[in-house]
Amino acid sequence: MKKIQLSIPFSVPLTKEKNWNSIDNTKTKFFVARFHFSINIRQASRNTSVGEIQSVIQSQIGASTSRITSVELETEEINHEESFHSSIVSNEFITEILNNISSEIGQKDIFKIGSESKLNITNKFKFEFIDSFKLTKIVRNKKTEKLEIKYSIDGATDEKFVAASVYKRIAWDVSLSHIDYLIVKYEKKYFGLRRKRKHQPNYENGKPQNIIRINLPICCIKFWERLDSSILIKEKDYIQEVDDSGEIEITEPEKQSKSYIEQFKKTPSLYQIAFAAFPLKWKNRKGDWTEEELIAIEFDDAINSAWWFKHGPGRK
Repeated sequence: MKKIQLSIPFSVPLTKEKNWNSIDNTKTKFFVARFHFSINIRQASRNTSVGEIQSVIQSQIGASTSRITSVELETEEINHEESFHSSIVSNEFITEILNNISSEIGQKDIFKIGSESKLNITNKFKFEFIDSFKLTKIVRNKKTEKLEIKYSIDGATDEKFVAASVYKRIAWDVSLSHIDYLIVKYEKKYFGLRRKRKHQPNYENGKPQNIIRINLPICCIKFWERLDSSILIKEKDYIQEVDDSGEIEITEPEKQSKSYIEQFKKTPSLYQIAFAAFPLKWKNRKGDWTEEELIAIEFDDAINSAWWFKHGPGRK
């Protein structure tokens, strides 16, 4: 059984400040949360199903045929990982969860999710996710393939044969492993002028405190996958069993698979990503402003502060 891990949003876009949520009017406090999904990929059935016709072959009485035919197919396949990511990011249910987390740790300066809130999040995923989630943003990749069809037909018939695509049904058993979140804010020390980056929640005893462990199967996603092989059938016996190769079915979880945070070792932490997105000093941020403008804002904010009277123009 193949396993994949998806952390949404992806790490690379989060290295840009614009992809974090600003949670105050001064643009000095930012928030982001990620959902970490563990997906077990398996065959939904041992049986294969017949799809569309690739080629038609005419046999001749008295002439045995054994040959290889090349067929060029233009296909449009669904990128299921990208489709899942795009649909999760735009899902209203996910947005509601994010807003709840942001409200609890951002506005109240708690910086930690309590056990009651964790239970509420888990129950919402358990009882509401399946009814709200659809693959609403399907990402398709077009490609041209050249297939070689090998066949042998004896000379006892002059019937037509068709070479048809073969599909198998694939199932994704999707579990929500955990959610992580982080506040990044720029603040000044009591006698300081310059704002510097600070993360919340901090590490405690060498361990991150920004993880909500869920470990909950949330859905099963089934779709068709075309095999590289073809099947040769008499034209009169041909029945197309896969009418829509892009059909996607989302159901209740079928497998109670476990997922562990350790499976996401290759995923950068939000602490690591924040170092790339936010420079240590507020004045060095990248955006639609100059360093001089940011320094001026810092200086204006410092008027009548402790720094103003101890180190600045207010000093006597």
